Amino acid sequence: MRIRTNTQPTAARAGSAASGRRHRARGLEAAFLGGAMAVAALAAGPALADEKPATEQAAEQPAAVDMKQVVARVNGREIRMQDVAEEMRNLPPQAQQMPQAMLVGLVLDNVISAELVAQAADEAGVDESEAFAEQMAQRRRKLLTQLYLQDLAEKAMTDEALSAAYEAKKAEFGEREEIRARHILVESEEEAKKIIAELDAGKDFAEAAQEHSIGPSKSKGGDLGFFEKEQMVPSFSEAAFALEPGSYNESPVQTQFGWHVIKTEERRKAAPPSLEELRPELRQEIVQDAIAAEIDRLKATAQIERMEGAPAAPGAAQ
Repeated sequence: MRIRTNTQPTAARAGSAASGRRHRARGLEAAFLGGAMAVAALAAGPALADEKPATEQAAEQPAAVDMKQVVARVNGREIRMQDVAEEMRNLPPQAQQMPQAMLVGLVLDNVISAELVAQAADEAGVDESEAFAEQMAQRRRKLLTQLYLQDLAEKAMTDEALSAAYEAKKAEFGEREEIRARHILVESEEEAKKIIAELDAGKDFAEAAQEHSIGPSKSKGGDLGFFEKEQMVPSFSEAAFALEPGSYNESPVQTQFGWHVIKTEERRKAAPPSLEELRPELRQEIVQDAIAAEIDRLKATAQIERMEGAPAAPGAAQ
């Protein structure tokens, strides 16, 4: 164990089940119609109402379909499978408890209902209202921003940029040192002192660890493997890194876990993380830097006027 700072069902009646399904269906329809603007998007995934054998679950999984397939027409307007699939990705939680076959049919019915409402809104002139114009302007701005930054991120994420970011990150690591050490963890200082006396008399450290230690590394002779200084609690690290390879501490070291007898086995330069290990972090940094640079460029060439009484920019002098 590394001593780290943050370590140490009667079946329901058929009628009742049918009633439950009807209620779920009604609930989903209401949530769809009312949540067209407000329901939070959930990650799509297979969900079944009841636990079933794997063969039954596989049988219920929908086969691959043509997303452009026309599945309905409402007053001449086409509804395609992709419209149904999009709503499947934006279902409320209760929908996740329904069988897929039932779910797809219900979602299609909801899309048809929504199209009917949209057509009624068109006829009523809702799209000419001030509220409609305001919301469309907000959605347009958000969509433009999203697509612009998405394109910017894709262009910034090149192999050359990733390689350069990795080399810079490696340089940040510098000359880092790590050691391989063993330890014997006991509950009292007195026990630790007795063990040190045994070691002074010639007892093998690994053998003593297997005999006395109460730590998880006991079965491995107290071996903690290689670690850097920051990976252990300060008092433990200070003692371990102060030792020469092959030596153990003359006085017990106390941490929140107990009392330790420590032996440093090896010392070496720590290898930096690989590109694959750092790839997610580097990708995020590259994208963030590209977006920040683009926003700075746009601000530098724009005319921006903050009205009197408007909130001040972060970091601006008050």
